[in-house]
Amino acid sequence: MFIDLLLIFLMILITYTGWKMIAIGKQESFTNVFTKVTIALGIVMVFLLKYWIALL
Repeated sequence: MFIDLLLIFLMILITYTGWKMIAIGKQESFTNVFTKVTIALGIVMVFLLKYWIALL
């Protein structure tokens, strides 16, 4: 139950940071804080999904 809520929270967060990343644009795409946060959240989410699938 807890991991489901965590995954939903991460999905909302990654959507928000992704939109911020796109809104700032390409000129500063890799120096942008939101780009780094979005990539980090994506990596965390992959590991959480693997753990969640292993629990099923």
